[in-house]
Amino acid sequence: MASKAKALTFFCCVALINLAIAQDQSEFISIDCGLQPDNSSYTETLTGIKYVSDSSYTDTGTSNFVAPENRQNMKQSMWSVRSFPEGIRNCYTIAVKSSTKYLIRAAFMYGNYDSRNEIPGFDLHLGPNKWDTVQLVSPLQAESKEIIYYVLTDTLQVCLVNTGNGTPFISVLELRPLPNSSYVSQSESLQLFQRLDFGSTTNLTVRYPNDVFDRIWFPSTPNGTKPLSDPSTSLTSNSTGNFRLPQVVMRTGIVPDNPRGFVDFGWNPDDPSLEFFFYLYFTELQQPNSRSVETREFVILLNGEAIGQPLSLDYFRTLALITPNPLKAQTFQFSLRQTQSSSLPPLINAMETYFTKKLPQSSTDQNDLSAMRNIKSAYKVKRNWEGDVCVPQAYTWEGLNCSFSGTNRPRVIALNLSSAGLTGEITSDISRLSQLQILDLSNNNLTGPIPAFLAQLQFLRVLHLANNQLSGPIPSSLMERLESFTINGNPSICPTNACEEVSKNKSKKNKVPSFVIPLVASLAGLLLLIIISAAIFFILMRKRKQGRTINRTVTATSNGPSLQRRDTGSMRPSMQRREVGFSTRPSLQRIESGMTDYEGNETAVDAFDLEPANRKFTYAEIVNITNGFERDQGKVGFGRNYLGQLDGKEVTVKLVSSLSSQGYKQLRAEVKHLFRIHHKNLITMLGYCNEGDKMAVIYEYMANGNLKQHIAENSTTVFSWEDRLGIAVDVAQGLEPGMSQVVTALKESLAVEVERKKHLPVVSTDSLEELALGFGSNPPPRLR
Repeated sequence: MASKAKALTFFCCVALINLAIAQDQSEFISIDCGLQPDNSSYTETLTGIKYVSDSSYTDTGTSNFVAPENRQNMKQSMWSVRSFPEGIRNCYTIAVKSSTKYLIRAAFMYGNYDSRNEIPGFDLHLGPNKWDTVQLVSPLQAESKEIIYYVLTDTLQVCLVNTGNGTPFISVLELRPLPNSSYVSQSESLQLFQRLDFGSTTNLTVRYPNDVFDRIWFPSTPNGTKPLSDPSTSLTSNSTGNFRLPQVVMRTGIVPDNPRGFVDFGWNPDDPSLEFFFYLYFTELQQPNSRSVETREFVILLNGEAIGQPLSLDYFRTLALITPNPLKAQTFQFSLRQTQSSSLPPLINAMETYFTKKLPQSSTDQNDLSAMRNIKSAYKVKRNWEGDVCVPQAYTWEGLNCSFSGTNRPRVIALNLSSAGLTGEITSDISRLSQLQILDLSNNNLTGPIPAFLAQLQFLRVLHLANNQLSGPIPSSLMERLESFTINGNPSICPTNACEEVSKNKSKKNKVPSFVIPLVASLAGLLLLIIISAAIFFILMRKRKQGRTINRTVTATSNGPSLQRRDTGSMRPSMQRREVGFSTRPSLQRIESGMTDYEGNETAVDAFDLEPANRKFTYAEIVNITNGFERDQGKVGFGRNYLGQLDGKEVTVKLVSSLSSQGYKQLRAEVKHLFRIHHKNLITMLGYCNEGDKMAVIYEYMANGNLKQHIAENSTTVFSWEDRLGIAVDVAQGLEPGMSQVVTALKESLAVEVERKKHLPVVSTDSLEELALGFGSNPPPRLR
């Protein structure tokens, strides 16, 4: 019994809370749903409230007007409705002040707007949570749903959900800010049950401008009571209170019909599980008489139990009695009873009753929510993207997957906009989806570059951009950590660095060379390469000075035109080497050409124009061969190499920057020499691309690497003297059939190296094979 008494304890506060003038409505949000034309507005005659069209708050639904015969005696705000015949959930998105308490009110009147005379039923949602069910009884019934809700974010969504009982619609949507210190509850919102103006003399509802918060008060005079009013009463205009009750309401009240009677009122809740808060308001309306002392004192009983101490009223002061905790019961019956010491009967002026409304579902992370709304707006997505992005899970936006982890807010982890008709560039709002793991933008008409901000999405592992019109390079930082990436079908895409203009920074400081070489063998290998390069250069310079004539003819074969060569030079028999040595080693099968531009006494013909057309590829084919330049093999000169597939075989594709003139010259020189020279020790060219500013050459793929890689300083390959000389000879044979001058130069150059080793045995040979065998001995011989 003690616990019950404690639960019924009322908290009494004394506040001067009335205003005589209207408050500015600049912070009101008053939406006439379905108002035409779009973006129009008007001022309601009776209330002075300015209503605006809902066109800027929702992009779905259709505007309708109630039947003309049903508009009589209706405020203008109820003449039109917006209905939502398509989609399950349709929403209004409203910008609000975050961390603010709002009174939110939605009104509905069917009015046979669709001429079907079929009254629908549907659900009303506030954000991701169900607010209430709208179920009208007659076409002319005006149903209102009102809730006091503390908004945490800068946007609020009110949604109508089709439950299969007819097309949802709405007439009016209103939001009014309240002091955060008013209508305090634990963490729940408060849904209005009733708001009563006791003893009204006009029998009309009261709202703005009489009520500065635009609360709607309904007249009520319970059985066994009579109105009491004092129009001359001038209540204080002090606004220090939280409730700021309207004077027109507080100037009237009810008292018992008979002098010693009771003021009784109550109701039976439709749902006994509901928990109620009560707000009872009292003001003394009878001015004190100086000739006699009269007092008004009474007790308040709820379901037969006294709550609190007897209450006495003073003229000119207003009392608000509030339940500190919600109450739950099968019935609520109030009774106000005069005490024995009181000369006046009990009095009450007004009452508000709310029941708690739990809204447990947290909305999607605010940053994700804002980003997705911007993406929807940027691409004008036609899907039914309404309401909260992730919740309720039954209404998660199409094409999205979200994570739900305990008390944390839902996050967007996958976005699929494939074949959604997207145009324009990839919007930067995607970068705000910080938990995104999968992004599919394939099969659209997106243009512009692949943005670098995608690489900042640390959890992104799958990216599909195929079949768009994207251009420019693929950020290397993005490709390095993706598990799955598709880019084919974008003809203007080029790999990392290939689209960048080659530039040199003249302010770069010279790198300090390493003075310590730990391995003598490595030094000897480098020296040998220098000698070989000098010999080759020496031969080419001599040939240029001699003005050697090269005659070439083009002949037709079964494989198309081919290039043949007649050379006045001949090879000495002693220089014809049998097929042994470097070219037969399994580790290195081919030597990749590394020649630069060549200037000979020949007709100036573009090398690209000499190759048969059936070996010419379009840039789109190059993109498909490399699967969007998926496997980058690194930088080569002024271009980059990529692995690809051609006719079921692996190939190497060298792509040269269109902005590099030097790169174009180098590639043209390579093609020119490969067309002119065919040798088993030179790599084979399989095709080329020369499309506008897109240039590429397709070579056979060398699975074991090229010569440059194997003789590099950091290579683990170790060659014997026989292998080294064999490499030199193979290189020379690949460059020119004539070998006499090469061998002579090699002997002269290598003699400088071996002369230092005086203790070595002296050999004499004019045979290239014997020379190679001699260099295979350990230690190497001296030459003479």
